[in-house]
Amino acid sequence: MLSNILKLGLKNISRNKKRTFFTILAITLGITMLVFASSYIEGILTNSTDVAVKIRTGHVKIISSEFLRLDRIMPKEELILNSETLSKKIKGIDGVKLVSPFVKFHSLISKGELNEPAVVMGCNPEILNEHMGLAECVLKGSYLSEDKKEAVIGRLFAEKMNLNVNDEILILTTDINYSTYALPFRISGIFDSGFTYIDKHLVFIPVKFGRQMLDCGDSSHEILVYLNNKDNSGEVSAKIGAILGGREFGRSILSIPWQEDEIIGTVLPMAKQIWSKILGIILLIVALVILNTMLMTVMERNQEVGVLKALGMKNREIFSLIVTEALFIGFIGSFLGILLGGGLSAWLQKTGINFAEMVGKEMWEKLDIPIAIYGKIIYPELTMEIIARSFLFGLLISIVAVLYPAVKSSKMLPVEAFRSKLKV
Repeated sequence: MLSNILKLGLKNISRNKKRTFFTILAITLGITMLVFASSYIEGILTNSTDVAVKIRTGHVKIISSEFLRLDRIMPKEELILNSETLSKKIKGIDGVKLVSPFVKFHSLISKGELNEPAVVMGCNPEILNEHMGLAECVLKGSYLSEDKKEAVIGRLFAEKMNLNVNDEILILTTDINYSTYALPFRISGIFDSGFTYIDKHLVFIPVKFGRQMLDCGDSSHEILVYLNNKDNSGEVSAKIGAILGGREFGRSILSIPWQEDEIIGTVLPMAKQIWSKILGIILLIVALVILNTMLMTVMERNQEVGVLKALGMKNREIFSLIVTEALFIGFIGSFLGILLGGGLSAWLQKTGINFAEMVGKEMWEKLDIPIAIYGKIIYPELTMEIIARSFLFGLLISIVAVLYPAVKSSKMLPVEAFRSKLKV
């Protein structure tokens, strides 16, 4: 009997080609949207974590507890002492890829009569480029040199102060003893990182000149450590913590794995909840589209059901036939949907989606959030889990959608089926 039901089900879906086509089309479009939306949201969440690790935390961050607590104020005197010695010891730990020391401080940037506040980041140019790729973002001029008194600035900061390559700026700040210090720098390059806050407020200089301005020897405000395997951050952090046990590198110096960062631990989970709710709404829309389409497909077939019952088909056979047809249609529609949605997501994984263009240039530049989380280019992340989940969802909804009308149809008398449409 089962083989007969399968054969008849296949014959029925090919008999009314127009109805079958539009039913499969609805399922295909719904699953395509679901696969793409899931991949895009997964890409946003992965991108936000990667960006936070790359720019803000590293895989392990070493920082004074007071500097961490007063992060927005950036107290200059809260330093990691002998940071070059510490960096060499950290490089000796197995699995460590890069060690990037920073000094950072609030300053006033001057050119002629123009003055603008900025955050100055003293860095090792080569190491910074390895983990942040800043050299690739330079639009004009060239990237930093370690031994030259040069600075690279963001495009938005350059526009704000009407600066160009080779212009000279004066960086004014106070050192750790609160004495005023000013040093001229030549602008070697102008970059566009894609992060509004960085492009509008940050100025990068070589770390040796940043330390000179602060009069802090070889100390740093923070050290970011990058590993070959980010999953080893807890183990490496514990080893660094053992090195920090004495007073050689200062008091209350913390070693924090990236998973324990405040932003990654609080802001990103909140963002994940928001995106999960958006995905839930998309799931509901797709489910309603498939449910409505499948329901209407069954309700249109009362006369066909009447003929089959008049020919002696039993209730359970009618029910099995309708569910079998839904299974075939759901399978085909879901399969085509994951092919189209997967193909679109895979293509955009290479090209990316320019989020800044989607929201508009002016709106993007107004998103002046002092936390770099989302880059302007978002790359969808297609996984086998998304493909399998979307396929099973389409198949399951297709079957569930016909259960109730299939039961109603199977219980109808032939004369009722010929006279009227199914009432739900």
